Amino acid sequence: MKTLTRLLFIMAALLLFSGVVLASQSEMEPFSTTGYTTNLVPPPVPIPGLPPLVPSDFEFLPSGHIKFRIEAQGGPAVDDDALCLALYGAPCQSLCIGYTGRGCGAAGYFDGSFTFEEWGLVDQTFAGVNYGDITMITANGQAQVQFSGQASAAGIVTGSFKADDGDGAYDDLEGEGTYVGNAGYIFTVDYTPCGGPGGPACPVDRCAVFGDELKLKKKRIEWEFENEGERTLTLSSITINWPASNGPITKVKLDGKTISDDILPPPWTTIDLSNWSGKLKDIQVKADEDAKLKFEFLRKPISQAPSDYTIEVKFAEGCATAFVAFP
Repeated sequence: MKTLTRLLFIMAALLLFSGVVLASQSEMEPFSTTGYTTNLVPPPVPIPGLPPLVPSDFEFLPSGHIKFRIEAQGGPAVDDDALCLALYGAPCQSLCIGYTGRGCGAAGYFDGSFTFEEWGLVDQTFAGVNYGDITMITANGQAQVQFSGQASAAGIVTGSFKADDGDGAYDDLEGEGTYVGNAGYIFTVDYTPCGGPGGPACPVDRCAVFGDELKLKKKRIEWEFENEGERTLTLSSITINWPASNGPITKVKLDGKTISDDILPPPWTTIDLSNWSGKLKDIQVKADEDAKLKFEFLRKPISQAPSDYTIEVKFAEGCATAFVAFP
C-alpha cells in the first residue's frame, strides 16, 4: 500500500512538473487592440475632475515632414466615458463598436485593456513611419510591447512588434510578430506572432527595425538601431532635421564607415544612397545586428535637446525607421 501511495505521489509530481514546463513553453497567440486616441483634439470645455487634456503634438519640419506624438487607450481598466463623450460624443464602448465592430480593449492573448504612446514622421498625405510602446493590462499581469512600422496614405498601418518582459504571468515574456490595422481616431490593430518554437516562421520580407534613444555629444549625435528582421537591409536614404545653431553637418558615418563627407547646410538634408558607389556592405545592416549612425557638426557645443533632431532612414527593401522626440 505504501509503495502504491509513493508511486501515485511520484506520478502526480511528474504530471505537475510537466504542466509547469508546458505552461512555461507556451507560445504567444494572436491578439488585437481596439481603442481611441485621447490627445488628438482638446475637449470643447474642461471636464470637471479631470486634468486638462493636452492636444496631440504636431510639428511641421523644414524638410516638409510632420512629426507627431499621440496617446491612445481602450478597455475596462482605462475607459472613461466622460472623456469619450467630451472628445467624440459617445460612451467609449459605443464608440469603438460603432466605428470598428469591436469593443474597446485588447482581445486574444492579452485579453483586457491597454494604453500606448506613439511617435512618427509623415508626409503631407499622412504616409510615413510610426513606432511606439504599448502597456497591456490584463487580469494576469501587465506586459510591454514595442511596435515599429509604416502608415500609408490610405490610413493603413503595418509593421512588426516585439514583447519585452512584464510582470505576473508575463514575467520574462518574449515574442515577436507582425501587425496590420487602421490609422485614425478610432482604430483596431491585429497582431500575429511569428518565429517562436513550434509557431509559424516570420515572413522573409519582414522589416523589423527598432531604434534607441539619441546620444548627444559635444560635436556630434549618435543614433543606434537594430535590424530584427530576417534579411539584410540596405540604406537608400537618410533625412535629418537639426537646429541651425549647430552649423553644417560635416560628416556622416554608419558603423564607423564614412557615407558622406559633404558640407551639408542646416536646417535639413536628405542623403541619397540609391546610387552608392562604394562597397555595398558599408550601407547594409545584416539581420539581428545593430547599426550606429553618427552625424558630426561644424560647431560645438551642439544643441543638447533631443527634440531638436529628427532622423528618417529608408531602406531599399521598402521599409523605414525614424527617431522623433518632443520636449
